[in-house]
Amino acid sequence: MKLNEKISYGAVAAAVAIACGTAGSAFAANLGATPLTMSQQGNALASASSLTPVTVAVTLGAGYVLNDTARLTLTGGAFTTAGTAPTDATCTSGSGTAVFGGLSYATTEANYRVTSGSPASAMVCSYVVNLRTNQSTTGNATISYGAQVSGTGAAFDAGSVINVVVTQDQFTSAVSQAANGIVDVNFGRYHFTTNDTGSTLGGNADRIAINVTNSALSNAVTPTSVVVRLVGNFSFLNDTTAGTCSAAQITSGSGQAEATGAGGTPTFTIDSGCNTLTYTETSGFATGTRAIFLGRSNTAGSSTGTNDKIFVAPQNFTSSVTFNYGTASSEADSFNETATGSWTLNGANINVAFMPFSAETSRIINISNRSSNQDAAVTVSAVDEDGRSCAAFNAGTVNRSSIKNISAAVDAGVRACWPGFVGRASLTITANLPAASAEAYTGYNRNGSLSTVVNSSNGYRSN
Repeated sequence: MKLNEKISYGAVAAAVAIACGTAGSAFAANLGATPLTMSQQGNALASASSLTPVTVAVTLGAGYVLNDTARLTLTGGAFTTAGTAPTDATCTSGSGTAVFGGLSYATTEANYRVTSGSPASAMVCSYVVNLRTNQSTTGNATISYGAQVSGTGAAFDAGSVINVVVTQDQFTSAVSQAANGIVDVNFGRYHFTTNDTGSTLGGNADRIAINVTNSALSNAVTPTSVVVRLVGNFSFLNDTTAGTCSAAQITSGSGQAEATGAGGTPTFTIDSGCNTLTYTETSGFATGTRAIFLGRSNTAGSSTGTNDKIFVAPQNFTSSVTFNYGTASSEADSFNETATGSWTLNGANINVAFMPFSAETSRIINISNRSSNQDAAVTVSAVDEDGRSCAAFNAGTVNRSSIKNISAAVDAGVRACWPGFVGRASLTITANLPAASAEAYTGYNRNGSLSTVVNSSNGYRSN
């Protein structure tokens, strides 16, 4: 061998690895990087030319000579546009420096060649590459490393796979306090029995709290709005003579809603049917808890006004949280919270599994009030076989220590909801008195034949 010939230690490493049956595992380079945590939503808004620089430190596991090549391979993203070259990678150690000159980018490859110095084992080479992650997906982007012997292309000094980008959802939400109000029949269902503190409402309030997270990621988007929608029966907010709900009623009058903890000034809206209460935040967007209080401005136990509406119970609530962050309707991140709590009643709530309505039938529904000191207002709601709901309607008052027949009131209320209704409906009878003091007899007459329908006050249970 001539003394001035240069030996490719990579070729020697490759030959040794092949001879030992361990190709690709000998003289392994060691990779290191601090992964970037990126926003899934930021990736979705980014254009194909939006790139993020990532630094990968490669500690060489073998010696190299001029013109040996190296390659970084990306999974879960793409490098800068093909046709351009990556910046040179400089290697340093106590014994000197070396350079891997940038050759070319392909979609998932960054290619280099030794252009100066003699990269030696244990040298640390700094590779800076521009990449973008796969748009609109969560997960990791990884990079692996490998070298090739000049002239033969034999592989050596392969490095393990490392994470360079972790993509995650920028937004999350969760119900941290569900609705749990107990509607007090001793005050006509106009008040809750207890109060959740934190509001400025005068009466007992029920608190629904939703935690929202807006993570500070490297390419985070700025939301245009955060929208919380509560779905339930909010007819108590309609305390005017108007037949429908409106935004103006939410923060005025007796029945009210109030929000705390917002990052910006929130607004409330409601649909005309009083079923969806919407809270919208258009600035701030800080991570934290949004609390919505539902209650009354007048003190607990106080008398009610002319137009005050009752709290409807029992009922279950659901909710959703939407983070809007772009200009298109698809540029939003929504979370559905199916369990957002419920309201219960500290009084009588009687379920009737079915009741037939036809020309051949008549209903027999009697309510017994065993209380010696409390008259009780009675309301009835219904659901038919097609799943249509008939909202609670007034069925009169059953006086203390007495029985009241509400058959005609039920017929009138159901037919007001569904004119000409023929079919079967389940009924919910609610009376403003303790459950232990109430019982219902329910049945029907068909062409002179009497049938009894078991209900939850004397046998039937709905759950």
